[in-house]
Amino acid sequence: MESRTFDLSLPVSRFLLAGWSGFGALQIASGVFSIESSNEIFGVAQIAFGLFCCSSLFVLPRLNRYVIAFDDSYLTLERALVKPRRIPWGSISEIEIHLMRLEIALKEGKNVKWNFNLSYTDNQIVKPRIIAALTEFSGANGIPIQDGRSG
Repeated sequence: MESRTFDLSLPVSRFLLAGWSGFGALQIASGVFSIESSNEIFGVAQIAFGLFCCSSLFVLPRLNRYVIAFDDSYLTLERALVKPRRIPWGSISEIEIHLMRLEIALKEGKNVKWNFNLSYTDNQIVKPRIIAALTEFSGANGIPIQDGRSG
């Protein structure tokens, strides 16, 4: 079977990123002015806050990252700033589908929960494709799926 990847990431508005970085630049400039007018402590705090706001340009897009991938040997779950979790199909004992999450029961007794974090429209369009791919790959690996969705 071919591998399938579903990127459920939410895009960050360009206006939000531009606003945060503009506000950060304003804070840095204001901090430099405060230092020059002999208010060093306040100036350093403003510069630090300005750098924090400017760093949102790099951090915010990564915070909205949600990816689920299927291939012949692994189920891969990637969420935000956390290291991707690769689960071998052989270590999965059962998969249960709920309305807004998946529960993956592992043979070692642990459960892995994955929230879909989808809008209503995506829940109606993208989620059925994920479930179809999950059913196909788990069926090929002999893993039972329970559908706990009501409706």
